[in-house]
Amino acid sequence: MSGKIEQTASEIVNIQLVVQRLRRVEMWRRKRFERAIQKLDRERDVLDRSEVIKVAQLYTAVSVRRKAIEAGIVKP
Repeated sequence: MSGKIEQTASEIVNIQLVVQRLRRVEMWRRKRFERAIQKLDRERDVLDRSEVIKVAQLYTAVSVRRKAIEAGIVKP
């Protein structure tokens, strides 16, 4: 029985580490998204729009993944 408890505790620690990493990636991608938006506002280039869309998708993906792990919907 104690093996099961230890396994659960180690799983919790692993989940916390994954969430911490995802938060850092999320912050980095948010800043990247903000820079891309500012660049788009200055230059008004079609290619930049597709780049901004890709950056936004990456930011959204990591944000959704982190929130799902925190809510217990998915496992890391």
